[in-house]
Amino acid sequence: MQAAYTTAKVVGTALLSVGLHLVLGWEATVIAGVVAGCSVDRAGWVLGACGTALGWAGLVCYSAFVSPASFRVLLDTLAAFAGTIPGSAFVGATVFLGSVLGALGGGIGGVARALFARSVSFREDGTVATR
Repeated sequence: MQAAYTTAKVVGTALLSVGLHLVLGWEATVIAGVVAGCSVDRAGWVLGACGTALGWAGLVCYSAFVSPASFRVLLDTLAAFAGTIPGSAFVGATVFLGSVLGALGGGIGGVARALFARSVSFREDGTVATR
């Protein structure tokens, strides 16, 4: 059950990153990482990285599927600018950039969760307990 719950969080992060990417731009991908980092107790950066990498990989695959000729021209042009780097390496670089943005956002979300977590609780007898 835990694996299915984690998979759902990764897919949710991927969908959020794609939506933010399409509506606000690639810079907003960090927000998806922040939300992912806030949603877990530990290692929010891993969830942010995996979710946004999946989302960006989906966008790259969508671009290649919808317009393969234009996608090939784009990769050839980028390869010509870069020199000896093959154009297909830019696909991996794109997904890696999305993963880094998601990991940064996930780390920020994990810290934000720890900062805003309730560290004081009240017991039934009226006393205060701290963690």
